[in-house]
Amino acid sequence: MSRPTGILPVELSQIRQAGSLLARSGKLPDFRSRCSLLIYKPRCDDYNIIGMSKLKDGFTRFEHAGWERVADKYDSVWSSLTRQFIPHLISAAEFSSGMSVLDVACGPGYVSATAKELGAVSTGVDFSEKMIGIAKQTFPGISFFQGDAQNLAFEKDSFDRVLINFGLLHISRPEKACEREECRKVLEEAGFDGNSISYETRTVEWHHPSASYFFEVERDAGVRTTGLLARQSPETLDAIRLTIENGMKRYARDNEFVLPMTAHVVAVSKR
Repeated sequence: MSRPTGILPVELSQIRQAGSLLARSGKLPDFRSRCSLLIYKPRCDDYNIIGMSKLKDGFTRFEHAGWERVADKYDSVWSSLTRQFIPHLISAAEFSSGMSVLDVACGPGYVSATAKELGAVSTGVDFSEKMIGIAKQTFPGISFFQGDAQNLAFEKDSFDRVLINFGLLHISRPEKACEREECRKVLEEAGFDGNSISYETRTVEWHHPSASYFFEVERDAGVRTTGLLARQSPETLDAIRLTIENGMKRYARDNEFVLPMTAHVVAVSKR
């Protein structure tokens, strides 16, 4: 029986709402409880590689345009966080050498590369042409394709494992909750074996060089939060920045700021 796996980051809801809410509240979002990660396996038979110009919903078009714009910033900004969860994802997937692995929303290809190093036959898929270009250049021995994670083009049961590392956040119809029982319910409705589910919470440390770094990466190297911040007035944007910088002071350690980031790691098998 194949064991599906994947990862989802849940965004910081207070920052997503941003603007005057943060400025008025004077409070920093609770990073430790808000940053979550989900291992999820989309069905292989639901994936079709399509032209990105045919994307229909506005959310997906916005996400796609955003990642095309900031793809070259991912490695220097986000990878220091997201790559820390790959060992937990790989461990939960319980795959062995020789298995075929699909890395959905692969980005620059880090999960695909790790799986290959452990003896798997890796394939990566992402909707961003620039991300796929970076992945191919960085890991030339792995097959990468541009495609829509909500419309997979592979035949049913084409892979022994399916992984997604911080991908569901960027899909227009992600599950709305990742609490244990809600997650089980959603996965069972999608055709998975609820009794096989494993659910673990992992925490890593994200090292920031300054108190303003988190604000800067969200402003300059994200997609939806970047778009939201871009719509704020200069006064509101400055208030958000100051609020985050002040809140980050509690995470100061020596000459840097160490932010604990927590994720739920979930694995489940098909029926």
